[in-house]
Parts: sequence; C-alpha cells; structure tokens
Amino acid sequence: MIGFEHVYYLLAIIPVFIAGWILVKRGANHSLIMSRVSVISLLIIALAGPYNPLIVTEIDDTPSITVLSDETESMDLFEEGTAQEIFERLQGQTPVTMERMKGLRSDIGDEILSSSERSYHVVVVSDGNNNFGSDLEETIDFVSDTGTSIYAITQTPLVNDLSVEITGGRTAVVGNENLVGIEVRQALSDARYRLTVEVDGQSVLRIDETQTAVKKTIAFSHTFTSLGPHVITARISSSDDMRTDNNLFNKTVYVVPKPEVLLITSDTDSPMYNILNNQYALYTASAVDVNNLSKYKAVVLDNSNNDHISSDVVDKLREYTANGRGLVVVGGDNSYDFGNYLSSGLETVLPVESYPSTYAGSVNIVIVMDISGSIKAHKALDDEKAMVISLLQDMGRDTNVGIAAFGSKAVQVSEGLLPMSGHANRDALIDKVTNLKTGHGGTSMDEGIAKATEMLDNTSGQKNIIIFSDGAIDNGFDDCMIEISSIDTTQIEMVFALIKTNVKFEQLVK
Repeated sequence: MIGFEHVYYLLAIIPVFIAGWILVKRGANHSLIMSRVSVISLLIIALAGPYNPLIVTEIDDTPSITVLSDETESMDLFEEGTAQEIFERLQGQTPVTMERMKGLRSDIGDEILSSSERSYHVVVVSDGNNNFGSDLEETIDFVSDTGTSIYAITQTPLVNDLSVEITGGRTAVVGNENLVGIEVRQALSDARYRLTVEVDGQSVLRIDETQTAVKKTIAFSHTFTSLGPHVITARISSSDDMRTDNNLFNKTVYVVPKPEVLLITSDTDSPMYNILNNQYALYTASAVDVNNLSKYKAVVLDNSNNDHISSDVVDKLREYTANGRGLVVVGGDNSYDFGNYLSSGLETVLPVESYPSTYAGSVNIVIVMDISGSIKAHKALDDEKAMVISLLQDMGRDTNVGIAAFGSKAVQVSEGLLPMSGHANRDALIDKVTNLKTGHGGTSMDEGIAKATEMLDNTSGQKNIIIFSDGAIDNGFDDCMIEISSIDTTQIEMVFALIKTNVKFEQLVK
C-alpha cells in the first residue's frame, strides 16, 4: 500500500485541475492544457513523498548470548547446574558467554545491565531475589528499550525455606498505639511454624501458624511508654525450613515525645478534640496567639469562622507553614462557604479555593417510636430505645432531629426539631428517649406518621421520617397507607425499621 510523507501536498492538485478546466472552457488548446495539468500534478505527487512500506525480517543465525547464573546462597533451594546445562547446549550452536554471581549479594539488575552491553540476548537463571544495586524491573524495562531481550528460566524449589521480616515505621510516639507487621515468606506453599515476638526482651506475641501463601503478614500493636530506642525481635521456628539464619529479625524503633499541637476551637467536647487529645500533646485556645506559634508542630482550626481570624494571624500562619509546620483546617457549619472564606486572606493560605454553593437546607429527621401495648407485651422497648439512641449518637452536626411516639394516640416527644451541632440538644433527646414508657392501647401508626409530617412542616432541606415499630397493628395497614398516600413523597423520604420481638406468641396469650 502506497503512503505519502506529506499527504496534504496532494490538495494542491485540486486548484490545478480547476484552472485547467477554466482554460479549456475559454477555448485554449485542449491537448496542451491537459499535458500541462498532468505534468504539474505529477510534480505535486512527487513533492508529497510517496513510499511503499515493506516488512523486512532480519534473522541472525548465530546471535550472541550471555547466560547469567545466580549462584548466591538463596539459590541453594533449587537444582544445581541448570545454568551450566543451558550454557553447554548453546555453546556448539552460537557465541555464548557465562557470567556468575556468588556470595550473599544478589545484584541481578546490575549484572543484566552489564551483560546487555555485550549481548542482545541475556538468559537469566535466578530466583529473582534482587537485594542489591539497580531495581530489577526498571533495569529490564531499560535494556528492553535498547533492543536487548531478557529470558528468565523458571525453576521450582526442591526444599522449603522460611524467612521473617518486621515492617512498619522506624519511629513511634510515646503513649500511642503502634501497629507493627511481621512478614513471613516461604519458597513453597505449605509450612507450619511458631512465631515469637519480643519487645525489649519481653514476649508480646507467641502463636503457631500454618501458612499456605508465599507471603503472609501478621499484625500486632504495641504501646511504648518510654522515650528512646526500643528493640523489636521476631523469631520463627519450623521443621519445614532448610535454613535458620534468616529466621531472626531485629528492628530498632526510636520513640519520640508526643508532638505539641494547638487546637483552635470553641467546642472542647467535639470528636476532633477527643481524637487529637488521645494522639498528641494537645493545647486548646479560642483564638490564635501569633506570639506563641513556634512551639507547636501543627495548628488545627476546627470549624473557625474567617471573621474571627485577623490579617495578622493569616500572615503569621503563612509564615508558619512556609517554615515546614502544619496547618489543618477542619470544616463545619461555621467554616469554608459558611465561614466567609471566599476571597479572604485565609483562603490564600489553603491549598484549596472556596466557591459559593447553593444551600439546599439542613437534613431534617423525625424519629417515630412505637410505644404501644404490643411493644410492652413483646418486651421490646429497651431494644427500640437502644437503636434510637445509637442513631442519635451518629447524627451529623448539620442535622435537625425531632422525636414523636405513638400508641393508641400520637404525641410529640421533643420540642420541635433540634439542631445536632451542639451536644446539649443531642443529650436532651437521648434523655427523652430514655424516659419513654409504653402504654396499653392499640398501635396507631398512621397518627404517628401524621404527627411526624406536621413536625416537618415549615422546614427547608431534606425531610426524612424514620419509623420504629414491631408491626403489630390490629386492623392492618390500611389507615397507614391512606396517611402515606396524602404525603408528597417527592419531598419526604420514609424509612421503616422493624423491631424484632423476643417473646413467643404462646406467652402473650396466657
């Protein structure tokens, strides 16, 4: 198939043909004009650079080959002489050389790089344990791009060998839980061993394991109570192991004091306060003291409004972060787009920008509880209370929550919908739920739904009703369906939670 280097040159033929056609129409010599058009078109085609690609395969009957033999200690697991056998088979057919790696150091990547300078074909007989020098994968990619082919000989270990290694950071914070990983590897796929872990000579873990994977990580946690260096020792013992010199691993962990962190907040009972207080040496303040920032590793602004942060504070925070310290800005109902960050000095310090968003309103939820006689008979009130209290504890700070209840009649338990941004309202709702008692009448779920709908009137944003009930309604669900059909379900979402009862029917009818 013919191709062109500059195919767009061929477009120039079009105006040549148009000009020739016009000249012929005006009475010019037809034969002369056509010959000129043909000559010019051929010149244009020549300028476009036509070519006809051909696929040519060059075969080297006697390629130069290097056999790279890994004879380090880790190769003791495999059959000896494989590389020598390959070398001898190739020796009479093509130019071939042998390179050997010995000792404890397996610099396979460096050896492949060196061999590729002499041969375009490198046969590697190794277990792939590259523990020194160039990265093996990167080296293979590099030499492959230069036209060198790398061949790996796959071998199966004759015996099993286990090794152990401790993973994790080299530093830990005093008093904090530190997660450590013990990584056990094996050459085959079935081993039984005992793992013992010590910290400063004291045993902290001793387990018997059966491992079928090539690699397995066993995690444990330890809390250091003193500063300075500490030694973690991992040891495995197994009858399925060829060597024992790689069954012991020591790792030194240096324990440092808790970093000092400044939390700017007006709520010292917030989840953020509790998390930071457990992990760091935490100091709290309601405002940033620009004269005393250098002692802290990081400053955390928790739900802080820009109106309470002066330009001097912003300048100091910019200088503070430029010197390698940390600044964490936590969002909430009083920060970012709710805290006037847009186009402010504080926004210039942050690695993000604030844009005004369309406020759709808060999340409004009414929890409707069944306190009818059937709940009393089923002895299910405590379970129902526990579920509702758990739900209240998990409510977000931007949520407004109300409580209603129904037995033979519906009642409003809470004083409307209360915002969950403060702990006082959350605690008040939990207290009201805790003090609820069951009645003796029927189960008027429809009235409970009507009461919840009434409580959601005049609220903006998402509207939700969550109904807890055992479903024991004397006259069926017809009244409930009528009530639900009168609700605009595009505006209100309803969720039903069935309470599992724990009393048998025979007990109820006694």
